[in-house]
This record gives sequence, structure tokens and C-alpha cells, in this order.
Amino acid sequence: MESPDEQLMRVTCYMNMPSHYQATFYRELAKLCDLETIYSGRVPEERQALGWESDYDGYHSSTYKDLGIFEKFIPASGSFHLLAGLPGGLANLVRAISASSQVQMATQSEMPSPETATTQWRALARVYLHLLRMKRVPLLGIGKEIRDLARLTRFPDKLVFPFAYFPNPSLDFAADFLGPIIYSGQLVFRKGVDILVEAFSRSTTAKVRELVLIGDGDQRPALEQLTSRKGIEKRVHFLGAMKTFEALRTIASGSCLVLPSRFDGWGVVVNEAILLGVPVIVSNRCGSAELVEHGRCGFVFGSESVEGLRSSLDGLFESRQLWKEKSERALAYAPRLTAKAGAEYFSTIVRHVTSNYSGDKPLAPWLNHAS
Repeated sequence: MESPDEQLMRVTCYMNMPSHYQATFYRELAKLCDLETIYSGRVPEERQALGWESDYDGYHSSTYKDLGIFEKFIPASGSFHLLAGLPGGLANLVRAISASSQVQMATQSEMPSPETATTQWRALARVYLHLLRMKRVPLLGIGKEIRDLARLTRFPDKLVFPFAYFPNPSLDFAADFLGPIIYSGQLVFRKGVDILVEAFSRSTTAKVRELVLIGDGDQRPALEQLTSRKGIEKRVHFLGAMKTFEALRTIASGSCLVLPSRFDGWGVVVNEAILLGVPVIVSNRCGSAELVEHGRCGFVFGSESVEGLRSSLDGLFESRQLWKEKSERALAYAPRLTAKAGAEYFSTIVRHVTSNYSGDKPLAPWLNHAS
């Protein structure tokens, strides 16, 4: 990093709204650079109802209701700019990238859900990716699907960097082999909770455990009816939306976390479970499945496969020793996923990009077997 005599590099990040799982990353990044985070709004009420919280501590932030076209925020020089997600909307980003000139920047994105990726959105996305490629703006791709999409649109490999979210649960490890199986997220069709309930009802080893569902959504009545039809309503507990700390405490006491999504651009709850030493079972349509694969701290099953999830549950709980190995591997892998590791990795990306891509391409710590 810089010596005391060197000026800290300036970094400006743009986001639509604060995120509790980005705040820890920004706090660590603020230790390495002169950081400002610009939001276009506060956490809306519907997100707050799902347990989202604003967190501005430990880093400098500003809020503007209308980011407009980014020239009024992006100076001619002196700062590296990160467009995190789609601040101001995709059309706004297309205008901003088109107008920018000689500005050092990167864009960070995950693959949107199918309901978001409308025909109009896809058309704009193609224009956006084309502009990024022509302007040589690197993509920090969260999840394999968005990185594969970039390469399909002829993005040079040197401009595509694996990226992730970096929450930092501040809890002691307390996973329990006989603890409940945990799901945390929205109760909506895309999240595949019905697949989990069905697989749980068929699992042999899960019969001595309970299933805890954290979150709320329009599928809750249907899921409650499904548990009744399967005769497992006394072993399935609907806890509703919870504050972040409460949800993490529940996850930490579980025997495993399951994310059965039909699609998830990432799924930050997987990071949280691994950081707590809790084994994870995740579908292969979740971006964070790469953590489970590389960390060898759980199982990845085929999306929408009830039998695949049932087999994963039975496999994980086949023996206490196997479960313990998965838990220990999670804890051993966890340092690669911390906000500190993420901030240091991002800093190496910025230095690599601003030096005209000289030297070796930085390796993501969670994908780097040598780290």
C-alpha cells in the first residue's frame, strides 16, 4: 500500500441505495483509499420491511435524489469511479458511459433476475456492454453468469474480474449438527422455497431436524399449505422478516443453510453462513455457488431438482464427521471472503487498471487456490 508520504488514491462509488452487506466492504476500503460513496436514495420501506438496514458508519457518503448524468459527479481526473449495480438506472448509465472521456472507472454488476431482464432491458444492456468494451471499462462481475455473458459479447478477458459481496457477521461460531436447517430470504417463487419444503419432507436424515424459514413474501400462504399437506407443519417454522443481526444469530445456530433459488445473481446469505462456519447447500443457479464449490463447504445441486436437494440434505447429515469436515472447511475458507480481503482485492484491481493493465491480472481470493 501507499507509504505515509504518498497520497491515498481517490475512489468514488455510486449506488442506488445503502446496503448492509456493502457497508462492511466500504468501511475496509476507506482504510485503503480516500473513499466517497454516493447514493441516489435511501433504503425504501419495502426493503426495510424485509430487514434491510441503512449503515453509513465508518466511511464518507452522500445522497442525491437524482444522479442524473454522472458528469456533475465525475471530475475530469483525480479519482477512480466504481458504478456499483445500476445507479440511476440502466438508461442513465448508457448516457454516462457515452459521455465520459478519459475517466478511470469500473462497473460492478450481477446477473439480474429473469423478471427484471425484459426485452427492453436486454436491448439496453447490449448497448451498455458494447460501450463498456469500446471504452475499455472493466467489469467486476458478481457471479459466473454475468461474467459468461460479458465474454459472449466479446468482452476481452483482461477487462473481466470476478467479484463478490463481502459481509462481515460479527458473531461467534455456534453451528450445531442437530440444529435446524435454515433458509433466509424472500418467500417468492424465484427463491425456490417450495423445492426446499418438498425435499425436506422426503429427507431421511432431516426427520430429526426442524426447518426454519426467515423472511416473508407472496408465497408464504402457499408454503404454509404445502407444509400442512406434507404433514410437517409442526417441524417448519415461519419466522417472518428479521433484522440483520437477528437473522445472522439464527443462521449461526443452525446445522446448515439452504439457498434453493431457481435463480439468484449472487445470494449473500451464503457468504454469511460460510463466515459463521455453517455448511451450505445451494442451487447451481446461484452466483455464490462458486463459494461452496471452491470452499468445499457444502453441496451444490441442480436448480429445481427436489431429488437433488433431498440427496444433498441426506449426504450432509450422513455422519457427524462429514458435517464437521464441511463446517471446518467453511471456517478455513472464510478469511478469503472477509470485507478486508475484498477491499484489498479491489485495491489491486484499481492499481492494475490505472497502470494500463501492467503485470499479472489480480486473482480473486476466493477463487485463488494459492492464497
